[in-house]
Amino acid sequence: AEDKMWEIVSEIKGIRKSKLRIVSYSSMSRNILTDIIKRVKKEYPHIEISLSVADDVTGWIEQNKADMVFADSLSFGQNKWIPLLEDEFCVIAPKGYFGNKTTIARDELYRYPFIFTEGFKIESYFDSNRFKELTTFYSEDDLSIINMVKDGFGVSVIPRLVIKGAEEQVDILKLEPKLTRKMGVAYDVNRIKELGLLKFIKGLDITA
Repeated sequence: AEDKMWEIVSEIKGIRKSKLRIVSYSSMSRNILTDIIKRVKKEYPHIEISLSVADDVTGWIEQNKADMVFADSLSFGQNKWIPLLEDEFCVIAPKGYFGNKTTIARDELYRYPFIFTEGFKIESYFDSNRFKELTTFYSEDDLSIINMVKDGFGVSVIPRLVIKGAEEQVDILKLEPKLTRKMGVAYDVNRIKELGLLKFIKGLDITA
């Protein structure tokens, strides 16, 4: 009933050419957001969509820079959010680096040159002091780490969403023990209600 009330209020106010501001990681914008944006445009043609891509999306809703944030759950703070998927981290290595292996243990990785990516928040999974050789890498471009590995600078651990579309460039191995991140969408409740999108947002919940 409350959702319907907000939809009616929105129509009375004449919100017809409103803007929905979305920010997302590049991996999510490439692999998830396309279908979602198509659905919004089809079901809510009066809403204009503005999409930004950023590596750090923390605080975007609080700073009134975005209405919806597609990212991992660690970036959402106290905002309401809905889970979309669990993204598994994988080991990537230059072609043929580990022979025919398909799985590798965390402790084994310490013996090889390792490229550590700050943006993926996996510090607690590893003991950085145990690596034989460690390179810390930070970039707004997720695909840069894949290019570094492909060119032989070392091995790395990154989310499967980031690898998607670049599978032919590197070898991909399963990591043990398993490491995942929870991906979802956080949103400004009042703004989403104003746009009449609350029912749509709740419909994205894969756990419902």
